[in-house]
Amino acid sequence: MTSKKNATKRKHVTLTISEKVEIIKKLDKGASVKSLCEVYGVGLSTIYDIRKQREKLFKFCAESDTVEGISERRTLHSAKSADHDGVLYEWFRQHRSKGLPVSGTMLMEKAKEFHTDLRISSACEYSQGWLQKFKHRHGIHLKATGKQLLADRKAVECYVTEFAKLMKDEGLSLEQIYNADETDVFWRCLPRSTLAGAEGTVVRNRK
Repeated sequence: MTSKKNATKRKHVTLTISEKVEIIKKLDKGASVKSLCEVYGVGLSTIYDIRKQREKLFKFCAESDTVEGISERRTLHSAKSADHDGVLYEWFRQHRSKGLPVSGTMLMEKAKEFHTDLRISSACEYSQGWLQKFKHRHGIHLKATGKQLLADRKAVECYVTEFAKLMKDEGLSLEQIYNADETDVFWRCLPRSTLAGAEGTVVRNRK
C-alpha cells in the first residue's frame, strides 16, 4: 500500500542565490526551519545546507556585479578563470558604455582572443553554453540596437509635430516622403541585437 507521504511527493525546487540569502536573514530574525520549508517548498536538509553556506553566500552577493545576477542565479559556481572572466566583462562594459553594440558572437570571439592573450592552458570551446553561463553570471541580457537605442523620445515627438506642419504648409502627400538615410546601406555590417548589462535600459519607442 502506498503511503500518503509517497503519494504527495514534494516537487524538486532549486532556489536562487537571492532566495537563499532571504532564508538566512529570516533565520536570523527567528523564523523556524519548518516554516521556511513550507514557504519555499524545500526540505529540512536544504534549509540546513543553506545555513552552512552563510559566509559563502554573503561574500558572493558582496562581490556580485549586478542585482539581477543574484536574483536569477542558483549556484555559487564561478568561472574557471577569474582573470579571463574579469577582463572579458570589463571589455564588455567599456564597449556598452560607449554605446557600441556587442553581440553574443562578438563576446565568444573576444573570449577566445583573451584566452590566447592570457596564455590559459586549459581548453575551452566558448560555445553557446559558455555564453549563456557568462551572461547569467553577470546579469547580461539581449536588447535591441541601432536606431531604437539612439532614439530621443522627446525629440522624436517634437519632430513629428513640426514635420506634420511642414507637410500641411507645403501641400505634401505621404507618397512624396521618403527616408534618405545614407547609413542604411551598411545595415548588415552591425549586429541586429546587442547584449546589455543589468543596468542597461531598453528603449521601446522607435524613431
